Amino acid sequence: MYFDFRDNAVWWTRDAKTLEQADESWELLTRFKGTVWDVGSNVGIFALRAASLGHNVIAFDISKRALELLALSARANNLEVTTINRAFSTRSFRYDEPDTSDTENAIRESPTGKGQSITFVEAAKQFPLPDLLKMDIEGAEMEFINSVPFKEWVMQNRIPWVVESHSPEFEAMLWKDCKFLRFDGNHFGLNLDRVGQNGDGAKNSSR
Repeated sequence: MYFDFRDNAVWWTRDAKTLEQADESWELLTRFKGTVWDVGSNVGIFALRAASLGHNVIAFDISKRALELLALSARANNLEVTTINRAFSTRSFRYDEPDTSDTENAIRESPTGKGQSITFVEAAKQFPLPDLLKMDIEGAEMEFINSVPFKEWVMQNRIPWVVESHSPEFEAMLWKDCKFLRFDGNHFGLNLDRVGQNGDGAKNSSR
């Protein structure tokens, strides 16, 4: 796997077994074969794992450098991952693009920024609906939990959603009429009972 030691030093200390056991959401990848949207993919630890298991992977990240490294890793391992160098959002805006592959890169909106966001609605028109939507976007998850259109999209299409948040306020903001599962201190999941179900699952539902 390729990464920049200056930005991703943490990966030097973790072997494959440690990575796979550290995040319970990884186990979900073994339950089905389908489309995975990895939002906030960084250099692709999760995306590459998903691709190695036969999933169709769409990786979104604001860092061009991180996605270049992901693509190198995919080619080296004969894996296919579609990379999208745009901020995944509920709305359209411009932002300054980071010049590193740091795992803590966060969005900095700017009217003159070179980066242009892609909304979940736009993504759904371009790619198959996800059988698993994984999100790790360094605080930007707050806009999704506050978005009624996003909630309606997720629930109407019954999309399994795994989101990481380090904010103590995030749990209190979870949709009260929906059943979220807490994996650990930072990960929450919704519609996970749909993972592994084919039939009329998310990928076959209307947009």
